Amino acid sequence: MKYYGLFILKYHRYLLFGLTLTFCSCVGQMFFIGLFGGDFRGHFALSYGELGWIYSMTTLLSGFFLLWLGPKIDIYQVSHFTLTVVVILISAMFLISQVETLITFFIILFCIRFCSQAMLGHIAMTTMAKVFPGHRGKAIGIISIGFSLGEAILPLLMVSLLLYFNWQQVWQILACTLSMIILPLLFWVMKNLPFESKTEKMILFPDYIAKSDVIELRYYDLPWTRSQVLKDTKFYLLLPALLSPTLILTGVFFSHIPMVVENNWDISLVACCFAIFALSNLFGCLYFGKKIDDKGCFVMMPYVLPLLGLGIFSLGFVAHPPLSVAFYMFCAGMAVGGNRVILNTIWAELYGVKHLGEIRGIVVFICIITAGISPGLFGYLLDNGFTMQMILTSSCVYITLSMLALKWVNIATRESSP
Repeated sequence: MKYYGLFILKYHRYLLFGLTLTFCSCVGQMFFIGLFGGDFRGHFALSYGELGWIYSMTTLLSGFFLLWLGPKIDIYQVSHFTLTVVVILISAMFLISQVETLITFFIILFCIRFCSQAMLGHIAMTTMAKVFPGHRGKAIGIISIGFSLGEAILPLLMVSLLLYFNWQQVWQILACTLSMIILPLLFWVMKNLPFESKTEKMILFPDYIAKSDVIELRYYDLPWTRSQVLKDTKFYLLLPALLSPTLILTGVFFSHIPMVVENNWDISLVACCFAIFALSNLFGCLYFGKKIDDKGCFVMMPYVLPLLGLGIFSLGFVAHPPLSVAFYMFCAGMAVGGNRVILNTIWAELYGVKHLGEIRGIVVFICIITAGISPGLFGYLLDNGFTMQMILTSSCVYITLSMLALKWVNIATRESSP
């Protein structure tokens, strides 16, 4: 922790910038929007399925728009780009309290989802990866705390506000809060910081460069573009491993009720163990963040999949519900935390940072599609006679195959290194 403390003290304004964006990105997350689901259905006379389709369509549309606008972070000044996104988000948050037609609701909900979940997270992660060439693991691990803070604070805050205000007033309060607190904070944080400049002029902090940076700086100006990355075999072999937590855990979380029924568990057991998931997720971000800076992504990535596999195996085959569920949540949290850091650092390590915005844009798009497919896939399997144990067994097989692909990438990367 002392190591992190010195790093935070030295670069607190950069980290506060990223932490602020990741926290604000939670406004567009499913757990937050879902708090207003009943109000949206009542106001627009929607069924559960109709609201679900609207949410899914805004998610997919956000992914497509990110392919177009994500690369702009490689072109425009970070401060101007960030403030534009935040102003649009604040405007959409205010306007959603005024909408009366369904088409307007769809457009504004898309703006909220795209500007917050898609763009603010993309700006934060891409900027940290560029600004800290040899310490991006720690930087991304620290700013990922913003996601955890949002998950812990925002639901309780919104439920409390909804006791005293209607949903339209709550959104207006949120818009005013971002205008009066977040915007001034971002103005102060971004004032005179090096990431005011474009990629080619970013400061690399030569007084705080680790041993691993000798290799990193050699590849800093690699001319990898998105089209070149899409032709690289290693990219496709990495994806199964990097998408494993998203594909498997999204589906498993979606299927907790069928799993509880199948095993005759108490649903409160699963709910209580989410605290373990949240804490291990946070620990995983910080632990893997430091280790990645010391050893590199390709050294640490093979540890994520075994953690995920152990958790899934425990859930499906260990017949001690309190211990098995707790162990599953711990392993899942560690895997998600570690994978979050790796997913946002490996592309800079492998392809350089010159076009990192457009490269990361396609990765986030694929993640969004995966998260959208997973619940439907698990639901389809359950509807067609698969038990949860069969699905968990298939998940373990998928993890094993992903580990084999990852092993091949590690070998290929070492052989191609100068």
